[in-house]
Amino acid sequence: MTLVTATLGGASFALFWHNRPVVNTPASQPSRTPSTAAVSPNASMEIPSEIRPLNLLDRDDVEPGSEFDEFRREFRHAVGNRDSDFIMDLLPEESPLWETMGEVRMWEELEKAIALGCIAEPDPTDANVDPFTSLWICPPVQSELLQAYPPLADSPQPRLDWEKNQVVVVGAGVNVRSGPDIDSEAISVASNEVLTRNPSSSEDTEIEEIEETSNTFSSPLDGWTAIWLPSGEAGYIYNRYVYSPLDPQIQFGQVQGEWKLFYFSQPPNP
Repeated sequence: MTLVTATLGGASFALFWHNRPVVNTPASQPSRTPSTAAVSPNASMEIPSEIRPLNLLDRDDVEPGSEFDEFRREFRHAVGNRDSDFIMDLLPEESPLWETMGEVRMWEELEKAIALGCIAEPDPTDANVDPFTSLWICPPVQSELLQAYPPLADSPQPRLDWEKNQVVVVGAGVNVRSGPDIDSEAISVASNEVLTRNPSSSEDTEIEEIEETSNTFSSPLDGWTAIWLPSGEAGYIYNRYVYSPLDPQIQFGQVQGEWKLFYFSQPPNP
């Protein structure tokens, strides 16, 4: 396991990324002032004009040195080493992960999900979990976003659509670029805040076509997310630094004293 201070994309923060190459690029100093070429957002989209701060790096219920802390270290190490045997030992027989074990996207989603903190759900209702233990949920993006910025009661967007259009930038000074590649101009920066997704940049193209033309566009780690800035300007953020409330979550619990991976999918709608 390696603690990496990341600079790719212009972010200054630390995350646990495992045995992956880190490309260092100079962090530019673009202004938050919108450029004269700013793109006007779709009138049907709700794009807040104010900055919405949310620091997911501060949210972690795991006590250092605790039993779960030690297990999480082992899990991060196994994911970084792409250790299928370790992961399979944690899975119940009916887990859908058996079907995707070894796929690149599965490993990237696991790596991204476990990079942030986890929150505890005491006394879980799942009958398989040992009594008087906690269920651990990693990462808590959905719950933290909904607590900080719930959808407005009179919002024209259904709850699921609202969640789909929100993303959380993780890190300080993350570059927002004019295009989905590291060589594109840095037009602004974002720091530990909620932004609005720009679906028109990716959803107008069928996912099969996207994957054929650019295998990295939809990668959870090395792809890019199209966003709207509060100024109304459109841009792209490197996926390592942006999380969606609908990204896969991991849930861990203990069965007869052994840690198990109960759940790895999109979070349920509370």
